[in-house]
Amino acid sequence: MCGFFFIKKNGVPFDLKSLENCSNLLSHRGPDNNKFYKNSEIYLRFFRLSIQDTSLKASQPMFDISKRYLIVFNGEIYNFLDLKKRLRTNKLVSNSDTEVLLYSLIERGSKVLRELEGMFSFIFYDLKENTALVARDRLGIKPLYYMHYKESFIFSSEIKPMLSFLKNIQIDNESFCNFFLKGSMDIGNQTFFKNIFSVEPGEYGIIKQRKFLKTKYWDLSKTVKNSKINTSYKKNKSFLKELLKDSLKKHLISDRKVGLFLSGGTDSNALLNLMLENKKDTKKIQSFSYGFKNFEKYGELPRIKKIISNKEVSNLNFYLKPKDVLENFSKTTEILEGPFTSIRLIAMKKLYNLANKNNCRVTIEGDGGDEIFGGYDYNLFSSLKDRFKSQNDLYKILSKLKKFLLISGKNKNQIINLLLTNTFQFSSTSDGTIFVNSDYFKEQFLNKHIDESFFNYKKKKNLNNLQNSQYKDLFFTKLPRTLRYKDRLSMSEGIEARVPLLDHRIVEFAFNLPNEYKFKDLKSRYIFKDLFSSIAKKNQFEFSKRTIADPQKIWLKTHLKDFFLDNINSINFKKLDYFNYKVINKEFLEFCKNDKYPTTFAFFQILSFYKFYDIFCHNQKFHKL
Repeated sequence: MCGFFFIKKNGVPFDLKSLENCSNLLSHRGPDNNKFYKNSEIYLRFFRLSIQDTSLKASQPMFDISKRYLIVFNGEIYNFLDLKKRLRTNKLVSNSDTEVLLYSLIERGSKVLRELEGMFSFIFYDLKENTALVARDRLGIKPLYYMHYKESFIFSSEIKPMLSFLKNIQIDNESFCNFFLKGSMDIGNQTFFKNIFSVEPGEYGIIKQRKFLKTKYWDLSKTVKNSKINTSYKKNKSFLKELLKDSLKKHLISDRKVGLFLSGGTDSNALLNLMLENKKDTKKIQSFSYGFKNFEKYGELPRIKKIISNKEVSNLNFYLKPKDVLENFSKTTEILEGPFTSIRLIAMKKLYNLANKNNCRVTIEGDGGDEIFGGYDYNLFSSLKDRFKSQNDLYKILSKLKKFLLISGKNKNQIINLLLTNTFQFSSTSDGTIFVNSDYFKEQFLNKHIDESFFNYKKKKNLNNLQNSQYKDLFFTKLPRTLRYKDRLSMSEGIEARVPLLDHRIVEFAFNLPNEYKFKDLKSRYIFKDLFSSIAKKNQFEFSKRTIADPQKIWLKTHLKDFFLDNINSINFKKLDYFNYKVINKEFLEFCKNDKYPTTFAFFQILSFYKFYDIFCHNQKFHKL
């Protein structure tokens, strides 16, 4: 896992010192070493966090033996040993996945992308033809940004090094609206910054002369016909187990210490049990978890203690305090290069720091399971719509939803949220609570940037209702946000975060399973939980998705109240074109008096966006270097 900065000059002159200064903003991504390369056509800088083959032979930029080709690569290719066997060349000098990728691209070009298992963004350059192949992994686990500067193309693993090339740092209004009104971040090629774009997940591009032509090499919605679904539930469960075992085995390959982020949820719990089942040595698994100081009931640590009792697992933990939020809010915003949505992100940052201090440079994490198996409560409604297709069956759907809420121990009034979320999934939190309040925004701004088509989502006709709901989570709301946060926070501490459940083979298989394997007798993620029921302790997997508990509501009313009010009542906040600060102020004070206020999601969005805007648009730090 690393970071790189790359320029295809196309005749544009650059000051070498300025390039060094702006590329230094990536130094945290590669604490082990850094190198640069330049000629008349390109400039690049690479920062390395060495995980596979820590020797200098695996350093980047990496050249082939002829010196015609070079590569800069961020990520991991988990099946590199299999790919290595297919190579015609025997000239490899390292044991790294980078070199295998380099020669695979030399021999098979862009065709090799469909063979890769892993998380990656890379630039493969032909020094003779002065052409580049640029690519990003299928799910977008690893980022890659680009911009046009005069006639040149600039690429970077993060946005900060690119900002000095903008005439003015401006917020992209469509991205703003997507974030606040849809809960979306990093949709397609969008970023929060005007004129800075993202290479999309599952996309590659060719730079030739002064053109950058992009092509999709993978689309989950088009994998339906080719999915390896068996007619037998038992065989499907067995095949899923083999996929999970194979993915985890490959994700554990590392020349650095590997740990597990243990949250107490379904996915990290399942990974823990899988790791224990396949453990070949007597060493304890090192796990890391966080909680909240003096608010233990809101965290996962009591549950985690029960999960790991009598197991060969050690656990280090961090307790977040309100003081940590206040002291780290601005720094976390700068690291994330955008607004964020929860105090839990600051706890995650601290947890990566704890892993670093314990010499653990690779973490196994359980993200993605809810998205690929349909684990959110509102996914059930979509599943029921597939099951009861007649208009006259609405009462059957309502009856099933009421039964689901009763069995899962949730408030019966939650049925209203589930009904609303069916229409406004983009505007709901994970538990189905609507968070959008249009009164928070200036009417003039909304009229200018929102029209009737804004909330329209064109369903994929070849997908059922449940799959369409999952597709939104995977590519528009939940997962893109999670992956952005994970990459920035882990790399800020020199940690490589790995997500075995997002192996594209597992994603394709799980996504295309029949609905009844995802919801059976109203139980969510049925096949996944059933698979691990024999090795996990009794009742470790809940009937439905547990609402993530944290003391954010309490802290916003108390320790963070003045912090919030000081920011939204500041002169700079009032000058913004976006917000109706009077309504926000009034509603926040109402929230402070109301113990049953539904969600603080929108308040946190507003606060974090303002800090983001202030850091990147008002501060001269990221302007012309």
